[in-house]
Amino acid sequence: MKEVTLSVILTLKGPVIAGSSAAGAFGIDLPFAKTGSGELYLPGTHVKGRLRESIEAIQSALELSEDEIEEWLGQGSSEYNRPKRGRLIFEDFVTLTKDGKGIRTRIRMDPERGAVRKGAYLVIESPFKSGEMVEFKGRIRFFCENDGEFSKIKTIIHKGLRWIPALGGQRSAGFGCLTHVKLEKESETLIPEIVTPRTSCEALNLKLFPKSPFCIAIPRKAENLFESDSVISGGAIKGSIANTLNRILGKPLNEEIDDSLPPPWTELGRYFSDIRFDHGFPSSEEGGRPTHYPLSTVRTQKDEESDKAETHDVIFWSGPRLIHGKAPVFSTDWKGKDFEAVESEFRWGKRPNTILRVRTAMDKDKRRSDEGKLFAYEMINPEGFVWHTRANLTKVPEKERVNVRSQLETLLTEFGIRYLGKTKADVEVIVSPAEKQTVPDPAKENLWVITLQTPALMTEPKTSLNEALVNSEILFKEYNAFWKEISDNTLTLIRFFAEQKLMGGYLHYRFQSGRPYNPFLLTSEKSVFLLKSDEGKPWKETKKLFKDWLSLGLPLPKWALKKYGGEDGISWKNCPFVRENGFGEITLG
Repeated sequence: MKEVTLSVILTLKGPVIAGSSAAGAFGIDLPFAKTGSGELYLPGTHVKGRLRESIEAIQSALELSEDEIEEWLGQGSSEYNRPKRGRLIFEDFVTLTKDGKGIRTRIRMDPERGAVRKGAYLVIESPFKSGEMVEFKGRIRFFCENDGEFSKIKTIIHKGLRWIPALGGQRSAGFGCLTHVKLEKESETLIPEIVTPRTSCEALNLKLFPKSPFCIAIPRKAENLFESDSVISGGAIKGSIANTLNRILGKPLNEEIDDSLPPPWTELGRYFSDIRFDHGFPSSEEGGRPTHYPLSTVRTQKDEESDKAETHDVIFWSGPRLIHGKAPVFSTDWKGKDFEAVESEFRWGKRPNTILRVRTAMDKDKRRSDEGKLFAYEMINPEGFVWHTRANLTKVPEKERVNVRSQLETLLTEFGIRYLGKTKADVEVIVSPAEKQTVPDPAKENLWVITLQTPALMTEPKTSLNEALVNSEILFKEYNAFWKEISDNTLTLIRFFAEQKLMGGYLHYRFQSGRPYNPFLLTSEKSVFLLKSDEGKPWKETKKLFKDWLSLGLPLPKWALKKYGGEDGISWKNCPFVRENGFGEITLG
């Protein structure tokens, strides 16, 4: 098995337009799509869609089956949000021709008046003249077994592209005529067959460098808008690594990773489910991994004349009080400068910029946009950022840890991660051994402050919680019961500041199909708990408990094991919020 990258040059005859969803210059209704560095481009998704349409039109001549087309180009599915991913990955096609400046106008006629319809005047950014030849260069990547399969796929791509009459927008008006197609093999990456031996360690630090914009979708606010989180969840990282392994071995992407993997990946497959991947937090390339501030953080101004506000943590306060004669302000009422000031103390710098791309499904019969099928991706632009995460191997038997570490590190450093998020972005990875987790001294004698860095399943979603807003004791009892259970009655809750959120939708249908609809109730990141340890318990046992939580995250309570677990217990198959997916990460002080 090998991965091949094709260099593709498409020559279009001007005028050409690839409309951008971003705002253009003043007076421009339809600007040309530009990369972050200002280069003009045709979206790779557009070329892929036009190629699919072309291949389907000459399918019989190419002697291709429907299954082969779906395997290469994928198949969308609204059922449980489980589309079939295609083997061919398309990058954007960037112009090689120096872009000029210019505009074009189009109108729509009023058939009754014989004049321009009111408001139907379109100003188009048109950098290329009529008849001008414009080259766009992009890449198409895919995995193949051998040279024979490579030649077949390359031939199909070439014939399919040549059958496309035009690319871009306004094609029916003569824009974007495709005149020439050039394909060349740019590179070939062989799959590692020999694993480089490493020494044993409990965890690995991973620095992730996505090579293109990606979208890790958060719960949708609208049906047709997919907004990306700037944090890459451990589950997304683990799933992308699983997809990468399956693809390089010629298996379906959604096949389970287990000890059936052939050498040299057998041990990695056997213990893959036991490896915990922390969430990837973004920072500048020079910075370290940031942490979340606790919800007990407040801001207050020392005096009216001062422009600067002070930051305080009120977790040790037994009740409300004033600071400098003023009520402290919690994060729900902060302004932008407050968030910037506090987050900078926790190593959060400027967040990555986002890129909005609007797409549409096509009506095959009408050969135009399908009605009501417009959707948008708000993607993360990774330029200038690195995502810090960890792979924890402590649940892997010590005698197998060397093999698992060697296989995982070889895969990540020599090949990287593929298929990240909805855009299937490539990720370059730098791996280094992580320092062992150490338990710090308590903030005060026998008092511990635990702050969630990632969401966690802590309280059971039940109707009694409906009264929690009017009876503060309800949530206190629930959280106290959680801490007592997982600590074997070692810890007692003193006070807390917490937020909760419901996660349902497709997650229920994917992980809890066939059961009554009950969203997952998560305690959000930044939630903070002040706990007192039992003086009668040996410090050695308490320290072991804390080290386990720092390394692997908080364990799931018994109610979650019973509610979400299947016949074989609870795992990533029936609950996405398990420890191994990076949930329940804490800081301890």
